[in-house]
Amino acid sequence: MGLRLTSLHFGTLFWACCLMSLSPHSLAKGSSADDFLIVDCLLPGQLRQLGRKTTYVSARQPKRVTALECRTRGGEYVRNEQASAGSALQVWLKKAQSGDARAQTTLGEIFEKGVEGKSDYAAAAKWYQLAANQGEVRAQISLGNLFEQGLGVPQDREQALTWYRKANGLGDAAAL
Repeated sequence: MGLRLTSLHFGTLFWACCLMSLSPHSLAKGSSADDFLIVDCLLPGQLRQLGRKTTYVSARQPKRVTALECRTRGGEYVRNEQASAGSALQVWLKKAQSGDARAQTTLGEIFEKGVEGKSDYAAAAKWYQLAANQGEVRAQISLGNLFEQGLGVPQDREQALTWYRKANGLGDAAAL
């Protein structure tokens, strides 16, 4: 008789594999569900060696990781306000200002969702535009949505369609 794998069996096998792949660190006594929350972590700078005599510390880098990984790597995050847009804003701002498209997209998302309970669609559009111009697909889709809805920018469905096309790799191809 052949082996028949049901979705229940598959699910059980999948989770067993996932648990086996977790580091012993993450399953240590005293770990909690909070260890697996995704946080905006500000990692410390790397100690770099240039030649034999020059040693320096690079700039701190923002990264989205689990709280456990952030702590393990010596990073910094706001513990009681993981969902705080204000703390996330401070983590990503410097990198976004330096021209990093992913950080700019993240700032756009933060402003769109709202800082201190209030969305700033104009600021979201500004950051999405900077990232979208660099080819960041998430930003292109989000910017298209803002144009479609008229949030922070004048409502312009043609402009929205242009950004949606770019995000899907169609560029300025004519609509069918």
